[in-house]
Amino acid sequence: RPLNRHAFERAMQRAWGLHREAKFQDLGGNVFMIRFGSEGDWKHALFNGPWQFDFNVVARKDYDGETKPSEMIFDSIEAWVRVDDLPLDKRSKAFGEALGNWLGTVVKVDVGEDGLARGTQLRVRARIALHEPLVRGFYLKKKPDDKEKTWFDFKYEKIPHFCFECGRLVH
Repeated sequence: RPLNRHAFERAMQRAWGLHREAKFQDLGGNVFMIRFGSEGDWKHALFNGPWQFDFNVVARKDYDGETKPSEMIFDSIEAWVRVDDLPLDKRSKAFGEALGNWLGTVVKVDVGEDGLARGTQLRVRARIALHEPLVRGFYLKKKPDDKEKTWFDFKYEKIPHFCFECGRLVH
């Protein structure tokens, strides 16, 4: 259903906490071009999130200035994914990159200068397909000689109401 442009504009400006006013232009088909008043506001809106409006995910893209709006494909979002209490040898950048690429495409792994996770969580930012259900977690052998695997949940940041069965936001 078509979005209410004015409600979307007000809600997103508040959600993004913009320092300067942004100009919203409705391109049809629930596609909007947004001109930000500052580069910092643009970066915050583009690289943080995911964002949602009216229980729908807001997919964003940096516009190249040449593509026809009707040809733009909004089929993925970037999201931070956390895994708690991993074995110490699995809290590495390399393991995070493997997890991110398994979920979609790794964008960034949140590690310190030593290449290890900060604290007890490994955080990975991944580009995830919108039309696929989210992965709930994974099994992992804690030690190579373990007979049984241990389950580890994925915790998706800023995706509060999500059905892992059908892959949709829940109202």
